[in-house]
Amino acid sequence: MLKKLFGLGRDKAVSGKEEVIQGPTIEYKGFTIISTPERVNGQFRVSGVIQRTDTVKGLEIHRFERSDTLPDREACIELTELKAQRFIDDMDGKIFDA
Repeated sequence: MLKKLFGLGRDKAVSGKEEVIQGPTIEYKGFTIISTPERVNGQFRVSGVIQRTDTVKGLEIHRFERSDTLPDREACIELTELKAQRFIDDMDGKIFDA
């Protein structure tokens, strides 16, 4: 159920996206990064989820999707992880403070 709610796992989307297959989960500076490369027109779009559990707020989730596409799923996962890590660094960990 949560997989469908947050777009994780295998799913056919309505907006022209062919499928989303959840990639690996990694930990980075107290955040969990979940790669969700989306197959679109034979390519894989960089997308994923950054989440953390706050003792007061509970589970916080930030979903992101970039315009970058790559022909190789593994390369897409690597780029997704790098972009998520850079975003966490750029935001100085304050992703959910808005």
